Parts: sequence; structure tokens; C-alpha cells
Amino acid sequence: MHSFHRNGQVEEDRKSAELSSEQMAHRLRRERLARREAEKLLEQKSKELFEANQTLKLTASSLENQRLQLNTILDNTMAGICLTQTDMTVIRANPAALDMFGQSEKSFDVTELFANWDDVSRFVMLAAEPELETNRTLFEATGRRADGSEFPLEFGITCLDHLGWDRAVWIFNDITQRKHEEAKRVALERELNQTHKMEALGTLASGVAHEINTPIQYISDNMRFLDETISDLRNLIETYRSNIANLANQGIDPSLIEQVQLACKDKEDELDLSYLLEEAPEAINQSLEGAQQVATIVNAIKEFSHPGEDEKVDVDINKMIETTLAVTRNQWKYVADLDLDLEENLPQIPVMPSEISQVVLNLIVNAADAISDAEMSDRGVISIRTRQKDEGIEILISDNGPGVPVDMQERIFDPFFTTKDIGKGSGQGLAIAYSIIHQKHDGTLRYIGEEGKGAKFSICLPQKASMQGD
Repeated sequence: MHSFHRNGQVEEDRKSAELSSEQMAHRLRRERLARREAEKLLEQKSKELFEANQTLKLTASSLENQRLQLNTILDNTMAGICLTQTDMTVIRANPAALDMFGQSEKSFDVTELFANWDDVSRFVMLAAEPELETNRTLFEATGRRADGSEFPLEFGITCLDHLGWDRAVWIFNDITQRKHEEAKRVALERELNQTHKMEALGTLASGVAHEINTPIQYISDNMRFLDETISDLRNLIETYRSNIANLANQGIDPSLIEQVQLACKDKEDELDLSYLLEEAPEAINQSLEGAQQVATIVNAIKEFSHPGEDEKVDVDINKMIETTLAVTRNQWKYVADLDLDLEENLPQIPVMPSEISQVVLNLIVNAADAISDAEMSDRGVISIRTRQKDEGIEILISDNGPGVPVDMQERIFDPFFTTKDIGKGSGQGLAIAYSIIHQKHDGTLRYIGEEGKGAKFSICLPQKASMQGD
């Protein structure tokens, strides 16, 4: 019995050992599996942390680049820029602002940048209202540098407190050069009429040269023709003299006379004397006409380009128009025919001749340009009428070009307004014409054309001089 018990216990112990070994193996497997899962999770989190760190580095680098770019822009822009708190405490001012006012960044004080801060402060209050246009408007004031010198200043303010930022952005521009240019422009406006006239003559210069060269050419040709004709006639006379001398020496034999006559006839036929005698007077007439045309053009240019005077003189309007037409002939003769209807016996009226000539020239050139630009299949027509109207004279200048669009008609007398292509017109011609007629002559200049039916202008000049123009 004892032996059996001992053997049974051994068997039992063996089985218990085998069970514990399996449990240990199972536990080890679970621990290895848990460890692999933990390692995998750790690897994943490490990768995520690495990627997040890389993204953070890229973001930081991008922000740094943007900061550097912004600083570069602020440091190199030509406009002065200043960032302040809304209580005017300066946060930063760029180099252009510091140079403009001659201050250092530490001493930069917005309230000390203006000759009169009280005038500027009201704009500061208005700028705090984002819905107002003043928040996006530039103003002018007198700036003051650190050394006390003053200069014309353009500035703008944009308050950002409506965005939750206690900040205001200031922009400064030194407009000294602009003011100098404006002063020059104002000074030159007194001479603008004469300058514009000279510009018009410059435009016509090549045409005038052509107008002069053409008649001079056929004058020269005809004079050469006359020179050759005179030479031929001299030869003919010599032939007559020689033959007559031969007749005298030979006792005037009739047969010889007949011989002489035949010889002269042959010479006349050789020279085509009848043609010469017919054409020579015509050649002389053409030469005279050409010379007269040259004289007319030159005189017209001299009269037109003569400096204008401030005083009015009595003028024959019809003659003045004819002179201006002679000057502008090369501008219109290739594109339009002229329809001239000048009323006879018009009274002379007091005007500034050069000024009125300039107005008429401008309207004629504009008409020619409009017809030329329209590229019409047929030649255009420029019509000029004069007539006595009420207590003055009316000049009507029209063309059959495209006319002025309805939406532009109210602006055609505005300075710098033009319907021409860039480079072909300054937009000053009609504005100057309007000023000359209305302000200097107390007259009227109106556009009365219809769109699509050509342009038509009416100039009315009073017969009596006004005190305004005298």
C-alpha cells in the first residue's frame, strides 16, 4: 500500500509539473504578444511624434521666412510706414519713415511729425470708424522734421481695433516733388495756349513743307522749261538773221527768199514753235500761281504763329478762317472735301485773333482726324459756315465722321478727356478752346452733333467786347 501511494504521488507530481509548464508557456506567449503590440504602438507613436515635429519645424521655418520677407518689404519700401497703438505709442517705424522725418526709432513720436497736430487728430478719430471712407483715404498736411524744417506730406491711417487689435497703421509720403511739379504746371498754364498752338504747328510742319515743296517743284520745272524755250527762240532768231544776211548778199533773188522761208519753216517745225508760243504763257501763269500759293501759305503760317496779345482787335472772321484753312490744308485735303459757306459782309468783331484761330484750327484738325480714323469708303466732308446771329457771329464747324458717343458728349470739354488713341491727343485741345471762347471772349462753344451723324460745333462770339476779355 505504501509503495502504491508513493508511486501515485509521483505520478500526481509529474502531472502537476506538466500543467505548470503549459501555463508558463501560455503566459510567456501572451507576454511576448503584448510586448510586440506595445513595441508596435511605441513605434507608431514615435513616427507620429517625428512627423509632427517635422511639420512644426516646417511651419516655424515658413513663419520665419514670412517674417523676414515682411521685414524686408517694410525696410525697403519707399513709403514711410509706422505701427502704433491706438494711444499713439510707437511700436515700430520703418527706415523710410525715420529718414523722412530725420528721427531715430526710439525718439519717433507720431504727434511730433506734423506742423499742426490738432488738424491731424480729427482724421485719427475718423479713421477709427471702419465703415467710413476716411479709413482708406490719403490726406495732405504739413510734415515737420526733427530739425524743424517743414515739407508737404501725404498720410493715411488705418485703425485695426475693429479686428480686435489695439493697433493703427500709418503711411507717409513726402510729396515735395509732386508739389514742385504742380507749381510748375500752374506756372506753365499761362503759356499753355501759345504752347499748344506751337504743338499744332509742329504737327503740321511736315504737311506745310509738302505744301511749299510741291508748288516750288513745278515752279522750278516751268522755269527750266522757259529757259530752254528762250534758248530755242534765240537759235531761231539767229537762223532768221543768218538767212536774211545771205539773201541781202545775193541780191534778194525770189527763189532764195523762198529757200529762206522754207528753211525757217523747217526750223520752226523742228522746234515746234507753235507749241512753244502756246505753252510758254501757260508756264509763266503756272509759275505765278505757284508763287502766289507759296506766299499765301507762308503768310498764313506767319500770321497764325504770331504771338497772341491780351488785347482784342476788330477782325474779319471770314479772312481769319481762310488763313487757318490754308495752314491746315495738308491735314484735311487727303481725307475730306471742304464745304465752305462764309456769309458776306459780316461785321468785324473784337477778338484775340491768335486765340480764335487756335480754336478754329483745333476743330478743323479734330474733324480731319475723326474722318481719317473712321476709315470711310468715300471721302469725308468738313463744313464751315459763318453767319450773323443776334448781336454777334456764329461759326459752325461740322464733319460727317462718326460723331461723339452720347455718354461722352458732356465730358468733351473736360481737361485731359480725349476719344483719340493713346499718343494721338492730350485731351487739352477742346478744354483750352472752351476756356478761350467762354472766359476770354464771353462767348459760347457748344457741341450740337448727333451720334452717328458726325460732329458739329457752334461758336458764338459777341459783336461787342466784354469787360471780362478786355
